[in-house]
Amino acid sequence: MISLDSTRCLPRGAGVIYTRPWMVELVLDLAGYLPEKPLADLVAIEPSVGDGAFLQAMARRLVQSCERHGTPLTQATKAIQAFEIDPKAADRAIAVVCATLVALQVPSAVGTLLAREWIRVGDFLESALCFPIADFVIGNPPYIRLEEIPSSKAAMYRSSFSAMRGRADIYIAFYQAALEQLKPNGVCAFICADRWMLNDYGSALREFITSGGYSVCHIVEAHEVPAFETVVSAYPAVTIIAREIQGPVTVSKALAGIEHEKTAALVQSIAHARSSAVLRVARFPDWFHGTEPWPCSSPDALKLLKRLEATCFPLENKATGTRIGIGVATGADHVFITQGKPDIESDRILPLALASDLVDGHVVWSGHCLVNPWNEHGLVDLEEYPRFETYLRPHQVLLNGRHTAKKERPGRWHKTIDRVNLALYKKKQALHR
Repeated sequence: MISLDSTRCLPRGAGVIYTRPWMVELVLDLAGYLPEKPLADLVAIEPSVGDGAFLQAMARRLVQSCERHGTPLTQATKAIQAFEIDPKAADRAIAVVCATLVALQVPSAVGTLLAREWIRVGDFLESALCFPIADFVIGNPPYIRLEEIPSSKAAMYRSSFSAMRGRADIYIAFYQAALEQLKPNGVCAFICADRWMLNDYGSALREFITSGGYSVCHIVEAHEVPAFETVVSAYPAVTIIAREIQGPVTVSKALAGIEHEKTAALVQSIAHARSSAVLRVARFPDWFHGTEPWPCSSPDALKLLKRLEATCFPLENKATGTRIGIGVATGADHVFITQGKPDIESDRILPLALASDLVDGHVVWSGHCLVNPWNEHGLVDLEEYPRFETYLRPHQVLLNGRHTAKKERPGRWHKTIDRVNLALYKKKQALHR
């Protein structure tokens, strides 16, 4: 699995993806980590150093701030607190920061002192304090599937962070730990996979934010732009969340060419809710509540949704039993989703509607099906479905590779990540009779 800007808890050989400089500068600007402020007197946490992309930019801004305010840089030893779990990566980050400071005319001895004071080897989630100390928490938390985390670590994270429920990836815990570290008016600025805004395992984190005294300030969806040095499919978004009363929210979608635009122009577009050729922006006077999903992939669609909720009725309604969900995550769509019905037992096949099947408000089924390994009682026994087993067996190595717990539960290699809600499926079937 992919980790963004970190090697923490990664299995050996897993990929590490680094944030591009233009995105780093945008995140720092939106966070308000600016040289105009007395940054030496503030505390900024970088929870997952990686290659030091954020840390280098933060160091440059800190030096500029000290020069503007006449503050000796040696008084900024506690202004940055950066964590890296891998000792070798931490040593590389120290060397990079030292080089950055020397390039800014900081004496080598001072640069070395500061870099070693700022960067520590440790697990941010284990080191996070129980009281607020930070004015900023900025960075790119790791994106690691639950299956990739050793069971003892996963148990510790779950017991420490209430938002890490269900199949929550580790970045959920990073969000909660970061937010808990904020002083009043402090800001958490992350670029991270945005699936938690919509799916079930992110519901506890959404509730923690919207009910815990935090304010969602800005969201910038960056799915289709080069935010990282390597192409990834992590659906990234920038989130700016402050420890303050909820106010207006701007939601933006980054468009092709944004990486060539000046950061100041992008920040102005977001601040004034003014769309441009490289950024679609909309502002909303309020935000979602509780565990409600945050559908932020399109500012225009979100604007329509908010208008419908305000003028008609809420799309999710407990009184009527209306609930919005997302599709089943299989972990291997090319195995479990087929065009037409495969030659397997008929009760293992479910017709599947794709987003593209919705035409002019009506479902026009494209013929896709879901090969379903679940029944009302749980995961089916393949011995009872020989044709189903024959269909899946050529893919066993691939499916087994999704789960680090395969040795403990070898009989579950054929499961999908999510379980089909058969009760809901039968209810819909009954309604259409």
